[in-house]
Amino acid sequence: MKSSKTWVVVTDSTRMRIFVADTPLGPLVEAGNLVHGEGRLRNQDLISDDGGRAFDSKGSGRHGMESKTDAKTQEQLNFTTEICHYLEEEYQASSFKRLYLVAPPAMMGLLRDRLGKAVQQVLVGTLDKNLVQISPARIRSHLPDKLWMLNG
Repeated sequence: MKSSKTWVVVTDSTRMRIFVADTPLGPLVEAGNLVHGEGRLRNQDLISDDGGRAFDSKGSGRHGMESKTDAKTQEQLNFTTEICHYLEEEYQASSFKRLYLVAPPAMMGLLRDRLGKAVQQVLVGTLDKNLVQISPARIRSHLPDKLWMLNG
């Protein structure tokens, strides 16, 4: 049998906090977190060396190669993928029945693009704000009074 819990996941590009709401009107209780330390590093600290050199397909010219995505953006993508895999595993393990996501707009877009179908189907709401640094009570004040419908 699936859990009756709703998870409220509050994240930014470097940290994810998980809160549990056992009732639609109840408070949030922090249940865990995940920190992505690499996302806090500066771009130059994430790059190990130059992009390398490549030869032209015709002729004898050489040119430098650049990454299509900067290192900081790549770390944000990596963390988003990690979050989505984690949520999928926990949903399959019946850790939650409903999910509410809170993230800054850019991060929310990445999450929406990468969430699996099963988790998308239990997503009951989203909030495009960066609330990862505030208290559970203040986070709760930004959410709807009723997190989900009673028969949901």
